[in-house]
Amino acid sequence: MAQNHYAAGVGRALIFKNNELIGVAKTLTDTTFDFTITAEEVRGGQGNALWGKFFHDSNLAITLTDAMFNFEYIAASLGVNIESGGLSVIEEEVAVSGSGGNVELTEVPVMFDGTLIGWYKKPADSDWTIGTISGNTMTIPGSQSNDHYCVKYFYQNENAKSIRIKTQYVPSELHVVILNDLYSGDINVQTDQTRYGRLITDVPRLQMDGEIFKSKIA
Repeated sequence: MAQNHYAAGVGRALIFKNNELIGVAKTLTDTTFDFTITAEEVRGGQGNALWGKFFHDSNLAITLTDAMFNFEYIAASLGVNIESGGLSVIEEEVAVSGSGGNVELTEVPVMFDGTLIGWYKKPADSDWTIGTISGNTMTIPGSQSNDHYCVKYFYQNENAKSIRIKTQYVPSELHVVILNDLYSGDINVQTDQTRYGRLITDVPRLQMDGEIFKSKIA
């Protein structure tokens, strides 16, 4: 007698890109796979009789869910690689040196949209004021020597991660392995077995759909 099995609970999807594990998502057994295919009928003659039917454009869509933010998912949706280093904003407290109203900046400021720009304010203030940056210093008008200010500005952060978004992009292809627990059961038969086995679905080529935060893998 054949034994009945059912998949239950939340499955795990291991997401690989170029043989590197980039994420682990969740999947529900009743909404994971969506198979579609287009059917065409061949009709003709008296009464427009059906002579045959053929199928084409088969498709498999997989819906995976991950509540955690993963930068790798965005890069894969856009078909780009994550680069080391990127534009960042630093906020620090500095003291005015001398009578010229200048403060020395810890990092090397970089241009944003073609302009060196930064902001300053007193530690207890809420509003920021635009300051003038030249080289590695910011000028704060009306300040006195040894006054303390909070400043923020753009700089190149070597520890940051960044991606370059192309105007025309092609989503990446991923390798996805889905693991679902299997249980045994039958009508009116109670079983104390916690798990019978495991269903493993291996999808060697799964292309992202290119929608950020709305993709099939999001």
